[in-house]
Amino acid sequence: MRHAERMSTSILAHAGLTALIANTDQGYVDLAIRLATDDAFRASQRAAVCAALDNMGLTDPATCARALETAYIRALTEKCLLPF
Repeated sequence: MRHAERMSTSILAHAGLTALIANTDQGYVDLAIRLATDDAFRASQRAAVCAALDNMGLTDPATCARALETAYIRALTEKCLLPF
């Protein structure tokens, strides 16, 4: 799996949008065709994307910054680079 695939999979999974993850090239084609031809599926996925974007934990910069700071502190502490 390439970097962009891993990142996209991670973002979609964390947003709860697993129906939009394709695991193979053929799965990607099948998903694209389904999105293009299945109006109900496309509408449900659009609603799921909107709901995920409304989740402030995913789009709130302050929350994201705090989580990143916490991760940095934990990593530095585990590597004994901070005295915590």
